[in-house]
Amino acid sequence: MTKKEKLFNWAVKHIFSIALTISIIIILLSTLTIFIRNGNIYADDIVFHTNRILGIAEGLKGGQFPVKYYPNWYNGAGYFSPLFYGELFLYFPAILVLIGVPIKVSYYIFIFTILFAIYISFYFLVKKFTQNKIWCIIGSTIFVLSQYIFLDIFYRGAIGEITAIIFIIWLFIGIYNLLKENYSKPYILSIAMLGLLFSHMISLIFGVIFLIVVVLFNAKTLFKQKSFWIKSLIAFSIFITIGAYQLFSFIEMYFSGTYVISHPWAKPSSYAHDFYDMFFDNIFGIGFVALIPFILRLFVRKTLENEKEVKTINMFLIISSVFLFLSS
Repeated sequence: MTKKEKLFNWAVKHIFSIALTISIIIILLSTLTIFIRNGNIYADDIVFHTNRILGIAEGLKGGQFPVKYYPNWYNGAGYFSPLFYGELFLYFPAILVLIGVPIKVSYYIFIFTILFAIYISFYFLVKKFTQNKIWCIIGSTIFVLSQYIFLDIFYRGAIGEITAIIFIIWLFIGIYNLLKENYSKPYILSIAMLGLLFSHMISLIFGVIFLIVVVLFNAKTLFKQKSFWIKSLIAFSIFITIGAYQLFSFIEMYFSGTYVISHPWAKPSSYAHDFYDMFFDNIFGIGFVALIPFILRLFVRKTLENEKEVKTINMFLIISSVFLFLSS
């Protein structure tokens, strides 16, 4: 056996490890080169979110748990952001700050932890559709490096929204379990919704709407099943029991006073784009990539064996297209 044959056989034997290593290197090179600019943090909402982290650290230092107001804001007057904006996952970088890690480093660690969680979560999602580990790695790599995620992290600094992506993926996994696995693990939907609640309230609202639409699409089948109602009640009970302190405090505060968010601060007409713009680079995060799912769908031929799968693909394609149009 020649050296080339030995090398080829070794590569085939260790193809998963090689693909994973290449994937990690690509992601690190792609993110680090953008992330570190003269050693400083740049993004629209960075100041707000880093101050949230510092606020939690100060609150913990002062004896609060859970932290409901940031004592270091507004010259010591405090700020009750946690009542409106879930901050559970910010405790991780806040604790790093408490033990002496600089805020910049804590923020970097947190971002890469989120990217890692997105990578692993998407890996499991792809695994639901294919048992091929290489495709799982390819899919996770492409998703982590997607334009939308990079825009959220490096341009907007939208920490809540980027954290919510982890649980949006698990929402899809939960929906797959609901439709294709006899709803065997209803707690997945509970975890997904709790994650959205504790990271990004707007994403929770869209997640609930999306789940309701999916259920209505499949109402003819689901509503006949007694187990669907029982398991949904279990999932909802888990969500309410754990999320009550965040959800009900938000509802109480929102309806008990007048706040900036209580009134429209912008009109859609002020920010609307022409339909033509959606397919080019005039809108951040979309461009020609919006056409890819439609092009790929043309290669999926409907047969007796894959009829149910094609129906599911069509359903998600229609729903996601509507959401994409509305958000643009």
